[in-house]
Amino acid sequence: IRSALTGHLVFTTLHTNNAASSLPRLIDMGVEPFLLASTMDTIISQRLVRILCDKCREGYSPTSELIENIGVAVPEDTIFYRAKGCQECNDTGYKGRTVIYEIMKMNELLRKLVLTKTGSDTLADAAKKSSMETMYETGIKKVISGITSLEEVISTTRTVF
Repeated sequence: IRSALTGHLVFTTLHTNNAASSLPRLIDMGVEPFLLASTMDTIISQRLVRILCDKCREGYSPTSELIENIGVAVPEDTIFYRAKGCQECNDTGYKGRTVIYEIMKMNELLRKLVLTKTGSDTLADAAKKSSMETMYETGIKKVISGITSLEEVISTTRTVF
């Protein structure tokens, strides 16, 4: 924090469930809210999801109810894929991993919320209203692209329908 106050760009790692949880976590660790509000610029949160094996991934049509519950616009011609398993992927259905992420850019509203020690849910809602794309939403883009499965994104982001 002291380095950031002198104008230096500082990168650090913190283990939290999402970008918005980082701010209350730092406050819990003893960082003063006014210091966070004045020094924090961007928070990136990421997780890895497994990549579907391109040799055996299996296309399917999810129910219309499931598509509605996804909460993100899905093009009508989207083919959903799920893991199947083959020799190429050691019968896992997956081969490799890729990142899903969210980038929370601090703005005036978020700074004010930090000063009042607002909880992570309210911070996350404010960031989403300021056009932050959530980890779940970047994961759904990878589902729509056929890179990973819906089940993998739901499991990794702990999204509940």
